[in-house]
Amino acid sequence: SEEFCGTLDKTGPVMTNVSVENTSTTDGEMFVAWSPPTILDEDVFPGPYTYRLYHDEGFTSAFNEILVTPERTSIDNPDTLFTHTGINTLETPHAYRVELYSGEDLIQASGTASSIFLELIPDDNEITLTMNFSVQWQNLSYEIFRFNNDIADFELITTTDEPIYVDTGLTNNVQYCYYVRAVGTYAEPSIIDPLINLSQEACAEPIDFTPPCAPELTVTPDCESEITFLQWNNPNNFCADDVIGYNIYYAPTDTAELQLLTTINDATDTTFTFNESGDLNTIAGCFAVTALDSLLTYDGGFQNQNESELSETFCVDNCPVYELPNVFTPNNNGFNDLFIPFPYRYVDSIQITIFNRWGGIVFETGNPDILWDGKDQETNEVVSDGTYFYFITIFDIRLQGIFPREQSGIIQVLAGQNQTNN
Repeated sequence: SEEFCGTLDKTGPVMTNVSVENTSTTDGEMFVAWSPPTILDEDVFPGPYTYRLYHDEGFTSAFNEILVTPERTSIDNPDTLFTHTGINTLETPHAYRVELYSGEDLIQASGTASSIFLELIPDDNEITLTMNFSVQWQNLSYEIFRFNNDIADFELITTTDEPIYVDTGLTNNVQYCYYVRAVGTYAEPSIIDPLINLSQEACAEPIDFTPPCAPELTVTPDCESEITFLQWNNPNNFCADDVIGYNIYYAPTDTAELQLLTTINDATDTTFTFNESGDLNTIAGCFAVTALDSLLTYDGGFQNQNESELSETFCVDNCPVYELPNVFTPNNNGFNDLFIPFPYRYVDSIQITIFNRWGGIVFETGNPDILWDGKDQETNEVVSDGTYFYFITIFDIRLQGIFPREQSGIIQVLAGQNQTNN
C-alpha cells in the first residue's frame, strides 16, 4: 500500500531510562529519567505542574512514592531525571513509573519500566546470560561486557540482538563478572534516541552440570565358571573429556530395582567380573553402568560430580545344576561314605525325604549338601543295605526369583549291613 508516516502525540510523560549506576546490596544507585509530554491542553490543565515518581522492587509494579518535583509553570520541566540511591541493585530489579499533575489533578501517568536484571546460569565451561526486564520501548541490541583481570576493567566482548547470550570457552571454578548495556528506542523524534540502560554487575563461576554420555555396555555370562563379565567403552574416547570413573549397578532379579554395586575410580578400567571371588551362588541378575566426571569443590565446600544416564541394562540367568548319585557306601572307609550331590550350582535350598521300601521315612533335610551318613534318623543306626527312594524339591536361583522343581529317584545303600530291615 502507499506508505504513511506519523509521530506520537505525547499527552503524558514517557519513561526513558532505568539504568543501574552502581551495583551494591546497600548502596546501589539507579538512574531514572522520563520524557515530558509534547501536547497539553493548558486551558484544561493550567498548572502549576509537578511530577510524582513511584518505585517498587520487581518488574511490573511501582506504587511507593519516592519523589515529588517542585512546582513549575511549564511542562518543559527540567526535573525529568532522578538518581535513586541506597537500594539493593545486586539482588533485585527495580521498577518505576511517573505521574504528571496540574496542581492536584492527575494529567496522565507513564507506563512502568524496570531495570535490566542480569541472571547468570553457570554450566560446564560456560555461563548463560539472561536479561530480564519490562519496558515500553524497544531494545535493539545488547552489548555484553566482561571483566578483564589483565586490564582491571570491563571490556566489550560481543553485541547481540537477543536478550540472552552464552559465553563459552570458560574455565570451570573461575569467577567471571558481567554487565549489559542495552541500546533501545521509541523511534519517536521527540524522545531522546538511542536509549541507553545498564544492568547490574553480576558474577558467577562456570560449574560442570553436564553429565557425560552413557557408556556402551556388553555383558557375557559364563554359567559353568560362575562369573559374569562386563565390558564397556570409555566415553572420553568419543563423547566426553572429563570422565574419571564408573558406577556399576546390579539387581538380583528382573523385577528388582537396580542398586549401586561398586564404583571404579579409573576411566581406563572398563571391565568388571561379577562373582570373581566365587563367594556368590548366582550370576543371575541385571547390570548397567554409568560414567562419572571430575569431582570439583567450589566456594563454600560445594562439591559437584555428574553421573551419566544408565547404559543399556542387560539381564542374565543362571543354569542351575543339581545331580544326585544312585549309590553310596556308608561303611566309614573314607570313600563315598556320605550321600551328597555331585557339585551343584545356583541352588538356594532343597527339601529331600528318603524312604525305605515300606514308605517309612529314614532321613529328611533342607541342606543342599544333604550329608546323609546312611543312618536312620530315628534309631541313629546305619540302615540295611538295599534300595531306598527319595523325593526332592530343589529351589533354583533364577533371574525371575527362586523357583522350585521336583524330582524323585532311588539310592542303593551298600554298607555291608544285612538287608532284612530296609
